[in-house]
Amino acid sequence: MPEIVLLGSVHAESGRCNASELARILKLIQPDVLFQEIPYRKFLEKNDSFHRSILEVKAIYEYLKNHSVLQIPVDTVDQSSFEQTKLDRVIREVLRTGPELGAVLDQKNYLAHNKGFEYLNSRLSARMLQQSELETGLG
Repeated sequence: MPEIVLLGSVHAESGRCNASELARILKLIQPDVLFQEIPYRKFLEKNDSFHRSILEVKAIYEYLKNHSVLQIPVDTVDQSSFEQTKLDRVIREVLRTGPELGAVLDQKNYLAHNKGFEYLNSRLSARMLQQSELETGLG
């Protein structure tokens, strides 16, 4: 019976959330297929500067040095229509008007930095994500 393992991650390296640690976890799991949160266009481009900047992609490249695995890009967001400045403004406004949410996000970042993937894939992380979604009305 096939087993599906879902690993939570972040896009930027911070402390124990880094490409080397994720590559180590991939070596332990030894997946047959990797579904990557990367736009199909970026997946095909093999743009080195883009790929070197994303934690998950760096980890997968490291893993692929010694393992053969099917890679499937699954990010369906059209990056050309994504307006980062609007998102940044929304985040600033949420943090300005909701100090409790800012505290939750700070704590999540602290735990991810210090505990790494152990935290990101824990029940505590899931509860904190749910709490932040409820406080922003996105849950």
